[in-house]
Amino acid sequence: LFFIYIYSTISTIFRHYSLDKLSESNVLDFGSGTGRLANLIAENVKEYTCADISPLYLRDCKKKLNEYRNYKQL
Repeated sequence: LFFIYIYSTISTIFRHYSLDKLSESNVLDFGSGTGRLANLIAENVKEYTCADISPLYLRDCKKKLNEYRNYKQL
């Protein structure tokens, strides 16, 4: 079920934005959780910011995305 959600989300993003347009975009991901979706998109955008109510989820997200220089956290 999660993979259906991921596919649906990513296909919606790419349906509305070309890869060139996406590479110049700033993304704010509310409810980013542990960063599973962010991990797929962050390398293709100008800036990716994760926000979540759970400090534990944000900690896990940071571990996954710390290698990206365009990654931020709220």
